[in-house]
Amino acid sequence: MIARLLRNPAAIALAVIVLAAAALTIWAIGVVVEDTGEIFLNPDPSDAAIAQYRIIQIANAIPQPATLVGVVALLGFIIVGAVTNRVIEAEHDRRRASGSDDR
Repeated sequence: MIARLLRNPAAIALAVIVLAAAALTIWAIGVVVEDTGEIFLNPDPSDAAIAQYRIIQIANAIPQPATLVGVVALLGFIIVGAVTNRVIEAEHDRRRASGSDDR
């Protein structure tokens, strides 16, 4: 079944989306966890601290939508896999039935 899925471009695209969403979620959560709050301790923050604060703001917005996209893509992957398996089995049954009718 895995070999069949590797030949299906939709399954490959969905698998890539699942992996990208997982990696993006892990990165964003890691950035948020490592936040030390340093920008709020200094009355005059440096440019590096402001840049870090902006990255943390972006990282805060990523996990929820990325997780949702990843879950939906995973469900799509499962559906594509099930449909691919059924189509292959139906073709196999059709060939078997037509082969027995010719005799």
